[in-house]
This record gives sequence, structure tokens and C-alpha cells, in this order.
Amino acid sequence: MSVDIIYCVTNIVNGKKYIRQTVRTLEDRKREHLISNLDLPFFKWEILCKCDNKEELDDMEFHQQKINNQEIISWEEE
Repeated sequence: MSVDIIYCVTNIVNGKKYIRQTVRTLEDRKREHLISNLDLPFFKWEILCKCDNKEELDDMEFHQQKINNQEIISWEEE
């Protein structure tokens, strides 16, 4: 079952935000980042919104990145 969420990971040390979309649960994404050796205690995880379809997911990801003035960073490819 697809979850379709926009999530944000905030580095609590420097304030940088990583905003992306996923069709997995937030817990699944955390586990995937953990496998990538992302030091989780220094990051705040939150769901920004839930979407109904891929088009809405794409639109909301772009919108959330813009309103959060996020510089596009790539910790890993999803």
C-alpha cells in the first residue's frame, strides 16, 4: 500500500532541511537513512503532508521546498 507523503528531515546542528517525497512510511525512510549511516540523533523527522496521487506528491514536494527556501541537497538518491 502506497503512503504518499512529503517529509522533512532537519539537521538540528545547522538548521539545514531535506524535504522529499516517499511512497513508504516515515519509519521505513528513517531505517533506509540509518543504513546510509546518517547520524539520526542530530536530525528531526516530520511529515509535512499526505497526498492522494503522484501528481499531487510532485507538486507538494516542489511547493514545500520553495516555502522552506530549501537549497536542494542530495544526501542520497531515493
